[in-house]
Amino acid sequence: MSKTVTVTLMLLFVAFWSYGQSTYGPKRSESGKYIVDHESHVMPGGGYNFYFPSSSDSLGTFSGFSPEFLIYNYIRQNDNRGPSHLRFYGTISILQSNKVGVSNMLKYGLGLNLSVERNPRRNFLIPYFGLEFGGLNQQSFNTLQFTPMGGVFLYYDHRLVLSASGGYVYPLKEFEKLSGAFVNATINFTLW
Repeated sequence: MSKTVTVTLMLLFVAFWSYGQSTYGPKRSESGKYIVDHESHVMPGGGYNFYFPSSSDSLGTFSGFSPEFLIYNYIRQNDNRGPSHLRFYGTISILQSNKVGVSNMLKYGLGLNLSVERNPRRNFLIPYFGLEFGGLNQQSFNTLQFTPMGGVFLYYDHRLVLSASGGYVYPLKEFEKLSGAFVNATINFTLW
């Protein structure tokens, strides 16, 4: 991916940082302790990532900051079938190796996270599973990847989402070299 495309994408994402819109106000439980029904769009955020490729002896392990943008999320805590919490997001990670002489890696993707519980009746420690599609780029390679993941929403409210997750990166090229574990922690928020 060229530097021009990367910079253009990052500028577009930064433009959305100033925009966080709620479709309607949150509906709270009778006790007022947790959100029962809410959806919102474009919540800016960021996180920190660690990537451990199979060939970490030659590539090293990678880590770095990533801007993240929740494109759509909802909370539906009721007895209907389906997840109570959903996140659809985009992310770009610029990862640096701990090995000297290894160039930075760009990991990007669109992901979907779905809560495991149907009606948890709380805003914290909600387990989820998900899938992220995207790519891995470095000076010596360029490949598409997908990452199945599991994690926990440490806190999930209409104004703030804290999460921690782990998964396994499956690249479509150079599988033996690039497949490996990926963990991250993220925060997303509304500006008002």
